[in-house]
Amino acid sequence: MIRAVAAVFATLVLASATAAADLMPDLVRGQDAYDRGIALKADGKPEDARAAFAESAALFRRVTQEGADNADLHFNLGNASVQSGELGRGIASYLRAQRLAPHDSALNANLATARSDVRTKLSGTVEGPFGSSIAWWRIVSERSRAIVSIVAWIGFWSLVAPSVAGRKLPASLRMVRGAALTVAILVGASVAADRWLAVARPIGVITVDGVVLRKGNGEGFGPQVEEALTNGVEFGVLERRPQWLRVRLSDGTEGWIREAQAEVV
Repeated sequence: MIRAVAAVFATLVLASATAAADLMPDLVRGQDAYDRGIALKADGKPEDARAAFAESAALFRRVTQEGADNADLHFNLGNASVQSGELGRGIASYLRAQRLAPHDSALNANLATARSDVRTKLSGTVEGPFGSSIAWWRIVSERSRAIVSIVAWIGFWSLVAPSVAGRKLPASLRMVRGAALTVAILVGASVAADRWLAVARPIGVITVDGVVLRKGNGEGFGPQVEEALTNGVEFGVLERRPQWLRVRLSDGTEGWIREAQAEVV
């Protein structure tokens, strides 16, 4: 399943009408390429279908590289990537979408299916920005919380204006003003916390097969584990050095991989 261009476009319009107009052709072409891939797959032409899905993924990825950041877009990119054979990049896109829409059932189902296709099977779960549990405030999506914070902030200042002009507000409106300020600060802080934690404790996904988890940040270091890691394995990022990442796998194993072999979410 892919989300309609109209849904993605509507989200982009809220962010910037100019940017949405510039990105719309790529969104339309991306969805057309995805639909073509589905038709080719149904016709028993898997190689042609894979090429169409790869074209779709490239177009959706270009939109994200222009700064677009919404759950539907990342969901579509994840679908196109997985269908084109880029399992790791697809999982990375699903994880970005999940950050914005943690309770989207279709998204979580597709992510679970993609994870089941990863050939390297490890115990445990990757510790992401929120550890092993989801922060309580993430019951509501990040975008919804951002909108609530902005509306509350506007409401607060609209009730400050009469006081600045010398008019005394009734006690009930003063209470509303205080509540609006509290909501704006607390909800806005939850969005800021999401963003900060994602940077402070990022997660990543291996995007190629045959990745050697090494004991140090160089080809001269021996392997930390005997078996090479496969496309789609997730990890937590512990440290960054030029061209290398120190990572922790879901089973607790730590080591180094080349940055070019993975995508950090």
